[in-house]
Amino acid sequence: MSDETKFKRVMASSKAFHQIKEPGFQVYNPRNPGTHVEIDNIGVKGTTLFIFEGSKGEPNISQLKERFFLFSNILIKNQLIADNALLNYAEVRVFYYNLKTNTVAEYAKNGTRKETWKYDNRRTKLKDVLRNL
Repeated sequence: MSDETKFKRVMASSKAFHQIKEPGFQVYNPRNPGTHVEIDNIGVKGTTLFIFEGSKGEPNISQLKERFFLFSNILIKNQLIADNALLNYAEVRVFYYNLKTNTVAEYAKNGTRKETWKYDNRRTKLKDVLRNL
């Protein structure tokens, strides 16, 4: 099972998100017309859109910054909402996760790491980390 599918299952079991999209959700890429960008995991909690990108290595900072650009773009946002692809959201938060190192980190729009959470699935569970974001 892929990390994206495992992460989606944990997102669902956390019961923290009102909407969870299937792994591999695609969004039109305005910087390269005719193409789409695939997103690992997306969830909506309240009026906040949570974007999670996973990797077995280090985070791809340019990819995380691109996610902010895509989902903050008013034309893309309005189209996703009009198509009922996503619930209306006012804020975008972008995270990197690594299931191998048991790490979730939030990144700012400029690509700097804001905060990191570690979990061990014994005392601190990933679903609890997601619930408390």
